[in-house]
Amino acid sequence: ISSAVASILFYNIPSEKYALRISKSGRLLILPDSSRVILNDSTTIINTVSPTSRTLAIDGEAFFDIRKDPRPLNVITQQCNVKVKGTSFYISAYKDKATELLVTRGNVEVDYKNKTWSVNEGEYLSLKEGINSTITTQTDPNFMAWQTQRLVFKQTPLEEVFTQLEKYYTIRIDVPPQLNSCRFTGAFESLALKEVFSTLSFSFDLEFKTVSTHHYLVSGPGCIP
Repeated sequence: ISSAVASILFYNIPSEKYALRISKSGRLLILPDSSRVILNDSTTIINTVSPTSRTLAIDGEAFFDIRKDPRPLNVITQQCNVKVKGTSFYISAYKDKATELLVTRGNVEVDYKNKTWSVNEGEYLSLKEGINSTITTQTDPNFMAWQTQRLVFKQTPLEEVFTQLEKYYTIRIDVPPQLNSCRFTGAFESLALKEVFSTLSFSFDLEFKTVSTHHYLVSGPGCIP
C-alpha cells in the first residue's frame, strides 16, 4: 500500500507523512517524536506529524511505547480512535476482526460508535460490531507472545497448545481427538518450530508429519484422563 493511497483511505493532513508495511514480526520503529512501536507481521501503519498533532493509522497489530508530548497522539483503526498522551499499550486492529486493546502503562481514551471508554493500566477492551463491549482484564499469559517471544503453558490442554502454536508460528496443525485429554506444562522462548515439536514429541510420544508448507499433521496414542 502506498502512502498516496493510504492518505485517501485513512486521512488527509498536510504534514510530514510516511507509510510502512512489514513482513516480519518484532520490527522496531522509532517515530519522529522518539516514541517506540513494535510491529507484528503483515502490519501497515501510516504516521502523520504536524506542529499541533500526531496521527497514526494502523491495520494490523503493534505495541506502542508513546513519549509524553504536548501534542496528543491519535491512533486510528477501521473501527475506533484511540487518544494517547504518554503511555504504553498493545492494539490488534485487523480488518473484519475485533479490535483489541491492552494498556500496560498509563491511560488511553477509546472512541467507538459515539461512546468513549477510559482504559487504565492493566485493563483490556475488545470492540466488535454487534457485541456489547466492556473493560475487563486480560489473563492469557500468551496474549502478547508475538512481542515477548515467549509461550507459557500450565496444565494446558494440548488442543489449546497447538492453537497457540498455530497463531505464533502462522501454521496449521491437524490434531486427532484422542490427544484432547493430554495436558502440557512448560515454556518455549524464541525457539525454532522443530525444537518445539521435538519437546512435545518426547513428552507425549507424538509424531509430526509435514503435509505441505506450514501445514502439519500430529498423531500419537493420547493420554489417560
